[in-house]
Amino acid sequence: MKYLVHLRPPIAFSNRVDVFRERIIGYITGIPGQILHCTLMAPYAKKEDEEEILWGLDNIRGEPFDIETGRMELFDKSSLVIRMKEHPGLIDLHQKVIDSLNGFVDHDETPGLDRAYADDEQRVAVYNQYGSPYYGEFFNPHMTIAAVNPLIIRPGLFDEGLFAGRRWIVDSFYISRKEGGGWKTVRRFLLDPTTQI
Repeated sequence: MKYLVHLRPPIAFSNRVDVFRERIIGYITGIPGQILHCTLMAPYAKKEDEEEILWGLDNIRGEPFDIETGRMELFDKSSLVIRMKEHPGLIDLHQKVIDSLNGFVDHDETPGLDRAYADDEQRVAVYNQYGSPYYGEFFNPHMTIAAVNPLIIRPGLFDEGLFAGRRWIVDSFYISRKEGGGWKTVRRFLLDPTTQI
């Protein structure tokens, strides 16, 4: 079963991205099935391990932190993304999440390693440990807007800095489970459960 541990931006920010998607609809080849988010980890795990997974995530603690968006760019040649600026709180939260879920990765369900990384010993090691070559030192936080025709990236079509510099406080994170053709939110976790939101 596929899970998604993620951060969610404020609703007003997500709404602005929806308006932007409408503006570039002619270049869009696909829109992600889940809400706008920044992935912390997207493991395949056994459904019977879900309670232990939730318990582990519920025990992650940290101080809320300020996060900031960077510029839009193409990722993997056809995904239009908004980069997140590096922040120690974000890197720390990612590391806590992957450490918490490390023992629950179902390697039988996890898709194989992309051939592009087959000769990269570090990527292979990260994939073997966490089920993805994009975690740990290779974590590259972003939010996917849409799959697009790469021709969208050209001067004058849109401002790549349109969403740059937007900030919000991260005080929680979520886990969702893939069900059918969509995603179901399983739980929200507070970084500091003594804080009332």
